Formats: sequence, structure tokens, C-alpha cells
Amino acid sequence: MISPDEHFELENKLGRLLLKFKVWQDKVEHGFFVGPPDLKIIDSCQDTPVLPDFFRNAQLHLLRQVHGNRIVVIKDDSDFDRQLRKVIEADGWFYRGRIGERAVSLGILTADCSPVMIKSKCEQEIALVHCGWKGAKLELLKTALSEFTKPESCEVVIGPAADICCYEVGDEFFNENFPQYLGCKEVISNNYLSIPQILRKQAIEAGVRPAQIYSSNICTICNLESYSFRRQAELAGRQLCFVSI
Repeated sequence: MISPDEHFELENKLGRLLLKFKVWQDKVEHGFFVGPPDLKIIDSCQDTPVLPDFFRNAQLHLLRQVHGNRIVVIKDDSDFDRQLRKVIEADGWFYRGRIGERAVSLGILTADCSPVMIKSKCEQEIALVHCGWKGAKLELLKTALSEFTKPESCEVVIGPAADICCYEVGDEFFNENFPQYLGCKEVISNNYLSIPQILRKQAIEAGVRPAQIYSSNICTICNLESYSFRRQAELAGRQLCFVSI
């Protein structure tokens, strides 16, 4: 049974589990789908519709995710038309404009990497990023936060991802990739790693207030209702995370 952090709640949408951040319930349509059995997406750029019954009133746009540090930035109508007309290799979205008027949803797909939503409390700005260990090493979250007018006003919401209870890596992994966190027990415990905790620290370094960072506390590896590449290998599908703009 899934038991998210108290700031989140699970909804059943058309037979699918959807995790939502309570604070945003009346502010922006959003959610983290939790491994629904009929959403087995492998290629983020497939031609077949994704959840056509759920997104029937909105066009869903996905990225060709490459574990890099590129963010697609949409700040005006010309950006909107140009960026959404083609498939783009990137690992995140940033949007500035009136939220809830375009009947468009922006999405990312994960299967152990961290899906992260960011929303300004005082500006019409929102972002969505796909961040595994490679994205964390490249500080993709900081790249996204740098687009916001006031990073200190942002709420950062980290969805289901592989976490320190299950995410085992090799002996040399930490020295090669995250030496700055050696000795930080909430990030590294024996040979186990928490990407959500690294992202929390990076958000704070970028100016976000600690009290405005939230994590679902759902590990995709040990939560059997989630897709997990580490647990299922090539049989794993992908979880969809989306925001509507």
C-alpha cells in the first residue's frame, strides 16, 4: 500500500492512481501517476496517444529525455508555438505565463529518476524536471530554478523515485560523482544513495527555503505499484508526471 508524505494525497482517476500535492489542488492541474497497469510507456516520443481519456481536453507534450541538463524555456507565444511544434531532446520544462488558460499539459516520464515540479508562489512561473543521478550531477534542478524571477519564492515538489532504502550503487560511485556529500548520512548510507535528498540540498543552494521543499517519500523500487527500472529492468514502463498550463 502506498503511504505518501502528509503533504500529498492519492486520487483514483479513471482507475489510475494519481498523487497530488495538496497545496496546489486549487492552483494548477498536476499530478504524478503511480505506475498504472495500462500506461506502459517505453518511448517518450511514441506516436500513440498517452492517456487519451484523461487528457481529452488538453494536449499533452513530452520530451525526448536524455539525462542531460537542458531545459525547454517557454516565456511568450512565439516560444510556445516554436518549442511545442517538434520533439525536443531535453529533461525539463519551464513556463512563464498565465497558468490554466492554454489547454496544454507538459509531461515527463520516470522509472526511478526523480520527477520534480517547481512553482513560484508570487509569479506565474512553473517548471517540471526529470532528474536521476546524472541530472543531479549536472545540477539540472539548479538550471531550472535559475529561470525563476525569485527562486526563494518557489515551492519544490519531489515525486516518487528510487531512494536510500533501496538504491544501491558501487563503492567508487560517490567519489566519482558526489564527493561533496561524503559523510552526509541522509544522502549516503553505506552504499545506498538518495537522489531526492541531493535535490533538496541543491534547491537550498539555489535559494529555495527549506520549508518550501516537499518530497513524496515514495521509493519506486520497494513500492511494487510503481514502475522501477532497477527492479524490473527492460520490463519497466514509465510513470507520467504532468502540469497543465
